[in-house]
Amino acid sequence: MQEPSNYYEILGVPQNASSADIKAAYYRLVRKYHPDLNQTDLTAQDKFCQVTEAYQVLNDPERRLVYDRLINNLNNARPSNAQAGNPTQDAETAYTRGLDKLNRADCREAIAHFTEAIALHASYTAAYNCRGLAYYKLGDSASAIIDYTQAIRLNPDFAEAYYNRGLARFRLGYSQAAIEDFTKAGELQPNYGQAYYRRGLVYVDLDDRTHAIADLQMAVEAFTACSDLPGVQLAQSTLQSLKVKHKSRQIVSKTRELIDDTRMALGNFIPNPLGGMLPVYARLTVVRAVRLSICIAVIFNLCFTIGAYMLWRQIYNNTVPTDKLIFTGGVVFLGFAVSSFVMRSFLRGRGSFVGDLFIAGASLLPIGALVLLSGLVGVSHGAIALAIFAVFSISYAILTAYSGCNQISNMSESASTLSVPTIFCLTGFILAACIAWMRPMGIRPDGLVTFLMGFLIN
Repeated sequence: MQEPSNYYEILGVPQNASSADIKAAYYRLVRKYHPDLNQTDLTAQDKFCQVTEAYQVLNDPERRLVYDRLINNLNNARPSNAQAGNPTQDAETAYTRGLDKLNRADCREAIAHFTEAIALHASYTAAYNCRGLAYYKLGDSASAIIDYTQAIRLNPDFAEAYYNRGLARFRLGYSQAAIEDFTKAGELQPNYGQAYYRRGLVYVDLDDRTHAIADLQMAVEAFTACSDLPGVQLAQSTLQSLKVKHKSRQIVSKTRELIDDTRMALGNFIPNPLGGMLPVYARLTVVRAVRLSICIAVIFNLCFTIGAYMLWRQIYNNTVPTDKLIFTGGVVFLGFAVSSFVMRSFLRGRGSFVGDLFIAGASLLPIGALVLLSGLVGVSHGAIALAIFAVFSISYAILTAYSGCNQISNMSESASTLSVPTIFCLTGFILAACIAWMRPMGIRPDGLVTFLMGFLIN
């Protein structure tokens, strides 16, 4: 039977050494045996663990008192083999007391009893593991890792020690090392649901959703195989929460991306409609371009709906249903995009319908601003100012549409020059038809031409 480790001999200090002497000896030996400085020397690594264990005991006054009492009893209470006690039985007794204290959440007393058990039986693997657990509960993860490592060194197939060391490493931020420990625990004990569950949480922390979901699903299967209903519910709940959280993150991320794209687009092509359209469009993927086009279309429709609602009250002295105005704004946007598509196809442009949507949104934005301002100011109150702004907005819209046809739809200058007025005329026809539809008395299909003629003449 192995004799208890003599911590004083390990540190090279006398039993009456002061705390300062113990600390100085510890730092000197740590520099000598640190694993980072002796990566290929396993003996040095073992010595480092022994030095650390000895320091942890002797540096704690309460634990040192218990240890000194134990050492003195062992040195003085063995006059003969007949009178000598059984070290193994004494170690088991100390270990049992430690478990009782640990279950009562008295971790410091538990550590003292586990230390006594280890002193009596230096290869007491379970005592190292439980003392590590007590350290972990006290928040001393570094000491816990040392004890778990010693337990693993004594028993390389100790799955629980690997799992516990993984918990301590993860708490200290050593995510990859924690994954390795949880993986080893799962290999040694295939239905170790907690190991898969904890490894999944590490992957969640690393934002590795694929591996996290796979591990949580493995945890559900392992808990199910062991008939661990609370474990199954815990893993399933975490898995569902992860999916919801990921979906929420995607929504937030895409929303931020859309806001950034909108800010970037408006900041580039509004100051320079001729030179800013293509650089903005070229930086976008197809999906982002569609989202941005729809976002700009919504802004246009919002301005158009508010402005047209107020103008309608001024002109007809009544209100028009908001849903009709929203529908009209959407139809005008789609009509502009379809008109752009028709002209591009007819004149053999090399763009895409996504580009047509982008051109439509950018070109109609100043028109929406004009309608909104007209509704806010009133046609009768600021006619001159509105006339000036109308010229400005329409010119801006024409320049933007020309730039889009020429640069995004890859049409020649002559083809772009022909396309722009044609697109605006077709869009204007659609707008006029919608206005006729929204009028109080409505309009019959056969009277649409008459209405348009009167609208244009007046």
